[in-house]
Amino acid sequence: MITRKFELLLSLTNISSFSHLTVHLFSPAALTAVIQTQQTVLAAVGEDAEFSCQLLETKDVLQVTWQKISHDGETNVATYSKYFGQRVNDGFTEKFKFKHTELQNCSIVIRNVTVQDEGCYHCLFITYPEGSFIGRTCLRVYELHEPVVDVRESNSTEEWVVSCSATGRPAPTVTLRNTECIMGIPQEDSGSPI
Repeated sequence: MITRKFELLLSLTNISSFSHLTVHLFSPAALTAVIQTQQTVLAAVGEDAEFSCQLLETKDVLQVTWQKISHDGETNVATYSKYFGQRVNDGFTEKFKFKHTELQNCSIVIRNVTVQDEGCYHCLFITYPEGSFIGRTCLRVYELHEPVVDVRESNSTEEWVVSCSATGRPAPTVTLRNTECIMGIPQEDSGSPI
């Protein structure tokens, strides 16, 4: 989703205390061509995940800010500006690093992804005089552990019980297929199985 913020001066009659009003206009459809970013990034637990964000129109960008979105609001993770360079905020320095730092094209890497990193992130291109252009990328984390196969003899000497289980995120689907592999020894025992 792309969001653009505007400031608008209004002349209000009969209300002397209001002379300046900030209005946030959200117009995702009108600005879809402005920022190019991934909608969803998939990463396995323990891998690195890269988010890239590119402003496709030439603007006077002062700063690029990356934020993590949570139920409590947005938290600034990292910023890049031509005056102050790149800065990863305290509490995120071990987790996040910049990969590309340009004011029109900026990317970050989340190192050693965990389930807690899952969620959505904003990249904000803060421009003058237009305001902020916002791109959104969501991280989906997956994990799959080795399946566990258990084969044991049943009460009948000619049958075996086979079970298979797997754990992961999202929940894996386990399928057992019977290929009817029958092994036996021929009537005339030559010592080699079929």
